[in-house]
Order: sequence, then C-alpha cells, then structure tokens
Amino acid sequence: MVLEADYGAKHPDFNGQWVPNFNVVVKKLEADWGYTLTGDAQVSNVVNRGSASDPIPEAQVDLKLSASNVSVNRKNFSFIVNGATGARFKN
Repeated sequence: MVLEADYGAKHPDFNGQWVPNFNVVVKKLEADWGYTLTGDAQVSNVVNRGSASDPIPEAQVDLKLSASNVSVNRKNFSFIVNGATGARFKN
C-alpha cells in the first residue's frame, strides 16, 4: 500500500503551500479463503509547520487493516503528509 499526495501547491492569492489531495492506495492484498478483509484511514494531528503568513500544512494519516475469520489479525500503519515535502512513512 502507498499514500499518494499532491503537495507543493501554491495559491495565487496567498503565500504558503497546501495539500490539494491525498489518497491511500492498496496495491496488493491477499488472504486465505474464509477471511473478511476490512480497512479504514483516519486523519489526525493536523498542524501548521510554517507561519500564519506562510503556512505549511501537515497531518498524520493512520491506516488500520484487519483480516478476520475465527481470529482477528490487525495491522496499523502511520504516514505523515506535508504541504512542502509530500508523504512519508512514520517510524
């Protein structure tokens, strides 16, 4: 899976950068027969890493994936999306 982000965008009426779009793309997902796969994404920790006159937005994107049958297996991943630098995996 990957977090795709458009970043470095400029608005003609004010300074700063913004993130016009970001998407979570699951490239490949496999599970044994009988499993139900679910996932969701949540945006949190939205901050301005710049100044009021020259903003740089940043947010954390948490991905939660589950595979359930008799038992439930969960995996969580976090990414950071930033208006100046794009998307990166959060360690």
